[in-house]
Amino acid sequence: MTFKKHIYQWHRKLAIITAIPVLLWSLSGLLHPMMSHWFKPTIAKRFLPPTPIPHDLALLPPAEALSSHQKIHQFSLIELKDQWTYLATTPDQNQYFHNATTGELIEDGANLYAEQLARAYLADTASPLIRIQKIEEFSGSYSYINRLLPVYRVELDRADQLEVVVDLRTGRLATFDDAFRRNASIAFHWLHRWGFLGERHSLLRVSAITLVSFLSLITGLFGILNLYILRKKRPAELSNRSTSRKINTRRRLHRFFGMITIPFYLMFSLSGLYHIAVKYIPDHSTSWQSQQACDPTTLTKPISSALREAQGQVTSLSLAELEGQWYYRITSNSLPAPNAPANKKPTKKSWRTKAPPTTQLISAQQDQTTQREDKEFAIALALEFSGYSAGDIEKTELITEFRKDYGFIFKRLPVWRVHFKDREYWHYTVDTSDAHMAMRMKPSQLIETLSFINLHKLHLFDPLHPTLRHSVGAVAVGCLSLLILFGLAILYKGKKQSGKHNAR
Repeated sequence: MTFKKHIYQWHRKLAIITAIPVLLWSLSGLLHPMMSHWFKPTIAKRFLPPTPIPHDLALLPPAEALSSHQKIHQFSLIELKDQWTYLATTPDQNQYFHNATTGELIEDGANLYAEQLARAYLADTASPLIRIQKIEEFSGSYSYINRLLPVYRVELDRADQLEVVVDLRTGRLATFDDAFRRNASIAFHWLHRWGFLGERHSLLRVSAITLVSFLSLITGLFGILNLYILRKKRPAELSNRSTSRKINTRRRLHRFFGMITIPFYLMFSLSGLYHIAVKYIPDHSTSWQSQQACDPTTLTKPISSALREAQGQVTSLSLAELEGQWYYRITSNSLPAPNAPANKKPTKKSWRTKAPPTTQLISAQQDQTTQREDKEFAIALALEFSGYSAGDIEKTELITEFRKDYGFIFKRLPVWRVHFKDREYWHYTVDTSDAHMAMRMKPSQLIETLSFINLHKLHLFDPLHPTLRHSVGAVAVGCLSLLILFGLAILYKGKKQSGKHNAR
């Protein structure tokens, strides 16, 4: 048998193994533009304006209100059902709601706050509540791309069946979906990511997808060799005049769609193989939280005193540790000058030049007036997460909007990025509002990320038009599906005819 025929035979044999998995990947790939673009539901609000905290609140100090807890990881001051409430998060991520005036524990506070947030994002105060579900791990209906855990899914009795998932610690919207998007997400999880083989870093799941991806890439390369390089004429067995007209038609169509999809097949295969192979070394860094744990009885300074020390209109309050000392982390908006004219209809330019919120760290001890900067806390967190030294820091950067190197999938804003020099990871990005890791990056991750978003998700077409990207992707996976279907038809018909020949 000649080398040409060996390649052709191996193309057929490998296709028997890889055709169905690749077909399922292609068909389920169509779900992605449907979920993210064409049939994406709309929601009333993606972000909630912060609730101003009055400076003259008469509240119990956290030392008294939260004295029932031995340790807390974080706390915040929120308005729940028209009353100011302390939300305390313990190191095990359990959340407790205490009336900030009386210190009394609010029963079912988590569900009440989750419902309040969901109704605010939906702008819906009328629809009856159906259920609230706490989510503590990623799944087909709430995938890793949403990043935030633990979260609460809130279902209201609405005609559009829109459900909202919220993060109580920060009040952020984790995701929202309707019935189609939920079902499509589960199908995508099973058919595209092979979630039935275990969690995303499962050795079985990663190995199975890596093996099939590699074999599918080899199958495609053998097909390209057959189509363009090794033969300009078909082998004798294919040019047999006794071959049925139907098989010849299927072969022509198989070659036609092969020629169309070659670049996309290689792009999807290579980027997909790279994307899954790196999961042999799992990275759980986006779930890291600081190990800070505070005895709440040390937080003796009244909140009203800390609020008066802060400048501007206070919008949030949380906890920060620096060098063994505890601070109230207070974020506030700058107040306009007394005689400044009201800007009733701000222009695009005026929004860009608007002063960003300021954050101060004010001592949480009654007898101290020490103040520190949020940047210092960000550096402390980055050093804790990285294990690097302060001498390795090159620069720090405040990120206030999503961008190419910090996309919407990371959910958290604003965040601090601490750049390191001559270290494995270039930078660590941290969320100081709840002492949490947002992301980290090293050169190999950057290469993998760029290859996946550009070659697999086709973001390379974004400069032309986002809709074009989704359309090109849909056409590409549609042609890939037809390529595989005609290939399977050839295999089936060839096997059937071979059986008849042997019977004779």
